[in-house]
Amino acid sequence: MPFDLLERGRWTGKPFHLFIFQRQGLIWRFGNLERDEVIGGETFQAVPISRTALRDSSESPRNNVTITMPYLLDPEADEYPVTQDFGSTWRPFPPSDRIFVSCLAMHRGDDAPIVEWTGRVVSPKFNGTTLELLCEPTRSSGRRTGMQKRGQRACWKALGSMGLGMCNLHMGPMRITATLTAVAGDTVTAPEFADPERPIVQLEWTDEEDELHVIPVLSQAGTVLTLDGTADMPVDTEVVVTTLPRWGYPATLTAASGTTLTADAFGADVPEGFSLRGGWFEWTNEDGLLERRSIKAWSADSITVLYGSLDFVDGLQGTAYVGCAHNWAACELFGNEENYGGAPYKPVKNPMGGMPVW
Repeated sequence: MPFDLLERGRWTGKPFHLFIFQRQGLIWRFGNLERDEVIGGETFQAVPISRTALRDSSESPRNNVTITMPYLLDPEADEYPVTQDFGSTWRPFPPSDRIFVSCLAMHRGDDAPIVEWTGRVVSPKFNGTTLELLCEPTRSSGRRTGMQKRGQRACWKALGSMGLGMCNLHMGPMRITATLTAVAGDTVTAPEFADPERPIVQLEWTDEEDELHVIPVLSQAGTVLTLDGTADMPVDTEVVVTTLPRWGYPATLTAASGTTLTADAFGADVPEGFSLRGGWFEWTNEDGLLERRSIKAWSADSITVLYGSLDFVDGLQGTAYVGCAHNWAACELFGNEENYGGAPYKPVKNPMGGMPVW
């Protein structure tokens, strides 16, 4: 029988609620059922779970929903509810990505549930024996004010943000693969942080006729490069080197022979301006979820992230992405000047001396 007919009937309606939580590829399904049931080909676990009433108001906070389910904080409890593993998503460290929720309703005798409400979990509240999840509706994000352009010298754009008028720096080539060798709270250590492998991938230079040339690099041996093609460049030619992680820096040739070039800068370990501060460190945990932490500080072979994780152990393999100083020099090193969001020539001091102009 259709849901609407059962809903309108005085004696026919036997409603119950279903909940679906999703985080990346993981999905949890619960229902206020007497026993586990297969609905629509999926198993919903029986648990005493409930939600507050649904509202449709012009005031965003009134549209929020609070979902309550069992969760025990007692580490010596004899038995834990089926929602314990799901609730541990926020303990002891919160997830680095959003968790979405769908609230469904169904009547006994109905063919399939209907979706009544969708949103995302905003914050958890642990009460000893229960977990309360404050959730906001999906449409609330569309009403929020986005990032506004600022009149300042520094760049206001988020590193790696994509879209019209955004940073549009492809972060794929900006990564450093590392293996942790030590962990101390929210500070992790890996030798790759201090001496990242940075193979040179291409050279750029401008000839006497102001024509730009770009040629790939086949191999590197210290300060000597072998190009993928012949480059007619005399000694003392100034070139721009691009590496992986992608970072452009100047070099002056000291020798040139066909496709083989030599410059002292080719052997440099880390270019001036390189920093992991302001970037992020990410890894894949045992559940197959991608976790990410912002990098607050970088010193030699150690980085300090925003907050810790139980996954931080010796041997953890992850990827660090370089940070950005959000100034013109950083954009030059990245080769991303056309997307710079600041005004580098904005006067620091008011040229009018603080006096109004009439």
